[in-house]
Amino acid sequence: MAPVYRILTAAQWGEDQQAGAILPSPLDQASGYLHLSASSELLETADRYFSEATDPVALEIDPGSLGDALRWEPVATRGGALFPHVYAPHI
Repeated sequence: MAPVYRILTAAQWGEDQQAGAILPSPLDQASGYLHLSASSELLETADRYFSEATDPVALEIDPGSLGDALRWEPVATRGGALFPHVYAPHI
């Protein structure tokens, strides 16, 4: 199975490293899941939600490590494309 990606700011990545887990962002908390992207969606997601000023970081994640918490769901604002979402408190 192809890897999935988590995009976050360099500051968020530093905080997550200290916490020892990939923590939910405010958007994740509001949505009820952690947002991920497939490789085909990665650049568009970065362009839409992250500016160069935020120093975006893309973390490659083995989807097999996410178990049943990973769900592929359609996103209306992206033409119904399926996106990987993680229903867990952290990764």
